[in-house]
Amino acid sequence: MKFYKNTLLAGSLSAALVLGACSTASASDDMEWEDESREGTVEAETGETSELSYLVQDAVDLAGERFEGVVTDVELDEDDGVHYYEVEMEDGEDEYDIKINAEDLTIIEEETDRDDESGSTENTTPADFGFIGMDEAVKIAKDEAGGGEVHEKEFDRDDNEYEIDVMKDGSKYEVEINATTGEVEKVDVEKQSGGQSSNTGSASDSGFIGMDEAVKIATDKTGGGEVHEKEFDRDDNEYEIDVMKDGSKYEVEINATTGEVKKIDQENESGGEYTNNIEVDGGFISSEEAAGIAIDAAGGGTVKEWELDKEDNEYDFEVDYDGREYEVEINATTGEVLDVEQDD
Repeated sequence: MKFYKNTLLAGSLSAALVLGACSTASASDDMEWEDESREGTVEAETGETSELSYLVQDAVDLAGERFEGVVTDVELDEDDGVHYYEVEMEDGEDEYDIKINAEDLTIIEEETDRDDESGSTENTTPADFGFIGMDEAVKIAKDEAGGGEVHEKEFDRDDNEYEIDVMKDGSKYEVEINATTGEVEKVDVEKQSGGQSSNTGSASDSGFIGMDEAVKIATDKTGGGEVHEKEFDRDDNEYEIDVMKDGSKYEVEINATTGEVKKIDQENESGGEYTNNIEVDGGFISSEEAAGIAIDAAGGGTVKEWELDKEDNEYDFEVDYDGREYEVEINATTGEVLDVEQDD
């Protein structure tokens, strides 16, 4: 069986597509491209995909309609009884991975990955089947980041979302967008090496306090410091802000609508001693008082890490003492020691 692809690819294609020896399609069917001098054609040794509604060429043709480039790999796979073709393509700096249902040719998942960090990424996925389309998703993501350059983008039909990675001012924004409503469901901002983390991210809308305000609350609570990562999680209705200060990493979780600090975690990454006192509203004892209780419960030592979980009304401390590590749980309002465990 021979399929001609002259209309699909620009330039020449030097590859052959070989199916396994099975008589029916199954998860074990693995179709891989192998370098051969067969310009403009794809070959299949037998008709193993004949029991499926659509042949491999149909999937390759559909992939070519959605993205421009050269096909580098095709595989047939199965997940929970659903057979799909996975088509990989390249177009200069961009790599595309498209999973296509072999029974109805619906797109299960699409992903675009850019190897080179220079230049721009084309937004080629159209809107269809009630989805907003990749063009609109990219626009939403870039608006969320305040501009920047798209480095990776993915459409996940199962999760009904677009996942867009944007680089801006040395920070990487990972934006998850509802594929039908266009609503931003999650934003994760991570400072890259040598970059600066700007306080942009999720704007104040739908009753949320906004990323700027969340960052201010977090840094006020830690007494300053440098923001290294920040995330907005719509499902959990919270902002998660990571702050570096005096050799310690603070992870602060903030209610996205009220601005209340829900949880604080401090880890001394440089090996230094606990020095920063944090006061928390709501009748909770301060972190300094809790640290003193934890050290006394361990018999001495230094605090390596601590966490306040307001929902559980509990401080959890890790204390190093005399070559051993102690885990101490403390009631966050009364200061009562709830549990002490020693790890050798």
